[in-house]
Amino acid sequence: MGRRISLSLTFLSVALIAALLPTASFADLASPPPVSYSSTGLNPPPNLASSSGRLAVMVELATPAPAAPGDPNSLSQRRQVAVAQAALMPQLAALNAQVLFQTSLVYPGVALAIPADQLNRLSRLPGVARVSVIPPKQPSSATSLMGGAQPIAAAVAAATGQGMRIGLIDRGIDYTHADFGGAGTPAAYAANNPSVIEPGSFPTAKVDGFDFAGDSYDAAGVSGSDIPTPDPDPRECNLPDGQVGRGTHTAGLAAGFGVAADGTTYHGPYGPGVDLSALRVAPGVAPEAQLYALKVFGCHGSTALLTQAIERAVDPNGDGNPADHLDVLVISVGTPFGSDDDPDAIAVDNAVRAGVVVVVAAGDDVKTFYSVNSPASARLAIAVGATDESGNLAAFSARGPRRGNDVLKVDIAAPGVNLRSAAVGAGGDVTTLSGTAAAAAQVGGAAALLRQLHRDWTPAQIKAALIDTALPVNAPPSLVGGGRLNLAGLDSVSLLAYGADGGGLSYGAPWVAATWTATRTLQLENTGDADRTVTLAATAVATETGVTVQPPAGPITIPAHGVAQAVVAMTIDPSGLEFTPDAATISEQNGFGYHYLAEHGGSIEISSASGGSGVRVRPAHAAHFASVDFYLDDQLLDDSLDSREVEEYLNTTPGAHTVKLRRPGASPRSTPIF
Repeated sequence: MGRRISLSLTFLSVALIAALLPTASFADLASPPPVSYSSTGLNPPPNLASSSGRLAVMVELATPAPAAPGDPNSLSQRRQVAVAQAALMPQLAALNAQVLFQTSLVYPGVALAIPADQLNRLSRLPGVARVSVIPPKQPSSATSLMGGAQPIAAAVAAATGQGMRIGLIDRGIDYTHADFGGAGTPAAYAANNPSVIEPGSFPTAKVDGFDFAGDSYDAAGVSGSDIPTPDPDPRECNLPDGQVGRGTHTAGLAAGFGVAADGTTYHGPYGPGVDLSALRVAPGVAPEAQLYALKVFGCHGSTALLTQAIERAVDPNGDGNPADHLDVLVISVGTPFGSDDDPDAIAVDNAVRAGVVVVVAAGDDVKTFYSVNSPASARLAIAVGATDESGNLAAFSARGPRRGNDVLKVDIAAPGVNLRSAAVGAGGDVTTLSGTAAAAAQVGGAAALLRQLHRDWTPAQIKAALIDTALPVNAPPSLVGGGRLNLAGLDSVSLLAYGADGGGLSYGAPWVAATWTATRTLQLENTGDADRTVTLAATAVATETGVTVQPPAGPITIPAHGVAQAVVAMTIDPSGLEFTPDAATISEQNGFGYHYLAEHGGSIEISSASGGSGVRVRPAHAAHFASVDFYLDDQLLDDSLDSREVEEYLNTTPGAHTVKLRRPGASPRSTPIF
């Protein structure tokens, strides 16, 4: 009998233009309340109350981007970046700009704090290719509760994370806590000076890292200085005003040793079947991995130092060679409604290309479409949403797709509600927190286990394996991606299925006026020693009538240690669309009508006569089509809806505008939009 193995593949979300659909399609939809605007308008950030207020910006230099590791041109290109950086420095004093940091491996640029009224002059300097505002990143929101659920802990028999290094970009880590092999007393934390390294105190056998911010830093310049004062000690602040130790909590979830009932460090045994119920603090997912604290926050406020920390994760010893890069990087910070052009998101993608598995919290901004954070919006990142203990979706977990409609996020979900882990400054005690940061930490630990088991796998293969083995969740893929983290399948996975970025097949979010078909290619990779023959079938979690998914009809043979490809087609018939919101989509938010996409998403089930472990590739979206021409005023915007191109046009062209949509052979239909 053939063995069925489940492959979760997100197919699409569909955003449709009402003017192009039959009126009957909207007969049952109530009219949304009118849009309301505040009479006071929008207020600028506190540090931009005047034009001379300072912004954090990234200057992209007009040099070739650094080549991939191992490329013979990489050293030469890094030298070109260094020369361009040096040439820029003398020109900055006249602009009253202060250098925050310089990077070359993940972004060829210089980060500055500069008065807003000097941006035009900066952009015209010789050697400057582009100037981008760095959106200030906030730490993941945290909720402190009594009690709490047990996190996923040390559940893979063949791996504990030994020999792996997990970086955490966050508030820092309390390395004096017993969960990380520290002294395990509040007094030890209190006696530790967070600005200097006392002899023998740091780094420890478990924790290394760096503080890029200093405790008085705040990117907004409100709760502290917008100029960082870095120091070598990444110890997390323990704040007297009730804010909680997110960095220490997530570090424990990813790779804490565990704390015994008497408050001492627990050193095993680890693995399935071990009774951990008597422990004060449960071990992390990869308890024997090393931790690398990349502290980017002061004790209060936001940060603009993310790209600098990503560069350190790619090159910890700072010699310009990424051969010593960290194995996994977990990022628990962000800003909502992320895009792919944020410099921090670009840096994430380049870190993945350099060999780092990058896991990012999707954000805690409720279930609003497009709310997924940057840099979780980076195409190659593993964006993580949150579920509760029973596997249901957490109410706060952010939703995709990414702005621009071409990439579906979230990628995967993990437990993130009321989890117990190490408490900052508490010696050996615990705190209970919720958030997608907690979920991302556990996925980061799981990625470290996979790296230990498969030292030669690429970040794309690691990402695919995590998604392929995930457990189904009854929620749309834009909220949970391929499903819920499942450690039980990690030590035996031998069949990988993934799209171009290591995740699912993305079809975008099209405006459909006529029957439209698109195809995407699914890569099937057999890492086992025997050939595999599989068949594919489509299922759906969120459905929209008029959408059909068509996997290959016949069986596919994948050679041992080889690959095969499966073309999956999706067809949309607009006459059959009902534009129905899924069960997870609310009708109102804060008393106003709720914008939604009619999402169709599900999975591909793979049946294999040869057995073997299963895979789970997550769903997708549909966009970028040739069946409708899109005009803004009379300007044709290629064959896709590029949000950045539209935004640039609107910002530089004042006045009223008109959208025109034209099907082949038909006259344009005009719709005024302002």
